[in-house]
Amino acid sequence: MKQSEKAVLHLLLETHMREIGLQFAREHRFCPPRRWKLDYLITNCDAKLGAVAVEIEGGTGYHKNPKGEVIRGGRHNHEQGYEDDCVKYSTAAIMGYRVLRFTSRQVRFGEAREFLLRHVVISDA
Repeated sequence: MKQSEKAVLHLLLETHMREIGLQFAREHRFCPPRRWKLDYLITNCDAKLGAVAVEIEGGTGYHKNPKGEVIRGGRHNHEQGYEDDCVKYSTAAIMGYRVLRFTSRQVRFGEAREFLLRHVVISDA
């Protein structure tokens, strides 16, 4: 995924989260000394949910290059990238994070917004 497309998707998701009343921190670092970041940490969700994080999984699809050859998307479709993500998300789970993962298509078509609206309860505090 190109940086410009990634920026647009993040801006769209941020807009959606604000529309439904979610507050968030961008690029939340966790598990020092690892350099891992979660795209977003929801900061006003109900404590019963625990720490809720949101990730946009770019590069999950296929496209054609200029030669017409079918090319897999980004690092998430390659074995090492996928395995690295498995370790990151498993570690986040052990540390108490609930990581909600959405594809770029789900963000683009509002499916991520609808999921968050239905399932993430905002704290009264």
